[in-house]
Amino acid sequence: NGGQFWSRVHGDKIPDPLPGEFGYNNDFDVLGNTIWFGTNKGRVFRSDNAGASWQVYDTGLPDGSLEFGDNGHGIFSYVDFSNSKTELRISRDRGETWTELNGIPEGGNIRMNSLEFVPGSNVIVMTTTNASLLHGLFRTWISADDGMTWKEIDHSTNIGWMEFSSPSVGWGGQPQVLNGPSYLFKYTGSVLTGLLTAKALEMEVQAWPNPVHEQLHLSFRAPEAEDFILLLNDAQGKLIERRLLRGVS
Repeated sequence: NGGQFWSRVHGDKIPDPLPGEFGYNNDFDVLGNTIWFGTNKGRVFRSDNAGASWQVYDTGLPDGSLEFGDNGHGIFSYVDFSNSKTELRISRDRGETWTELNGIPEGGNIRMNSLEFVPGSNVIVMTTTNASLLHGLFRTWISADDGMTWKEIDHSTNIGWMEFSSPSVGWGGQPQVLNGPSYLFKYTGSVLTGLLTAKALEMEVQAWPNPVHEQLHLSFRAPEAEDFILLLNDAQGKLIERRLLRGVS
């Protein structure tokens, strides 16, 4: 009834917690009547009936947080803050089984700030830092294959705690420095929308020579004048060049 009245879930409808186990504020996801939440013991609780009864599954990680996409695939992430290392596990059966993701940028030797599935797509957006939350290098990555491979799309903006409502609308916060300002970023349908929906590019693109030695030449032709972002990545997904192209036709 929209939260007007609440009934306590009986203990026999939810597995017992492990000694010292607890969940985290805001570490949950909802898809229809299915609800997930993670715990500090690396476990994922799932309800398929809006919370009336629950099952629990082990991710194999010691701690972490979770995110699920529209397709029921999920990512469980564990960040070792003291050593700036990140581990990711993927589930393709709505959280029941979890396998290790080996394609994390930098071999996992980074600190993940935030990870989000973009609703209306199978794209994952992840923000990372190579040091602390206040000192970069800050980078933004996207994956269109459940985190198997990643492409860097930005390496300057410090954004974490992301939330997307669609491929064209999203928000992200920034850590507040002591006695400093607070920042909230809003993403509204920029030229990145094509990347976040994995939309096929409707334009002619030519690149030469192949292989490239010193200079790469690019030629573009679009059906109508539009704005584009040019992202040049190496074989490991690192961003080499990023340019905004306005009014390309």
